[in-house]
Amino acid sequence: MDWGVFVVRGEHHGPSHIVMDWTQELMISSPVRMLLPIPMRSNFLLRKDSSGRERIYRFYEEWWGNPQLNRHTTFAPLGMAHEQLRWFHGQLLAAAVRAGII
Repeated sequence: MDWGVFVVRGEHHGPSHIVMDWTQELMISSPVRMLLPIPMRSNFLLRKDSSGRERIYRFYEEWWGNPQLNRHTTFAPLGMAHEQLRWFHGQLLAAAVRAGII
């Protein structure tokens, strides 16, 4: 890619949880081209469905080691608005995938 690089630093598996540590290096186009490294940790929580297969039921990310904004980590109304925005965008993305648009 000419706009960025993904580097996986580690992947850890547990019985109901997968953690992936990776770095996303984005190219910033300004008068001087430079890479901006963003360390991330992706968490996948798994649950068995009725057929016995494991499915992802929750996914969240931490950028630069910081937890996501929610009503417990920041001013409650701001955190609740942030949670609802994440939920709304997740529903839109899931509907687009189900419809075959993405």
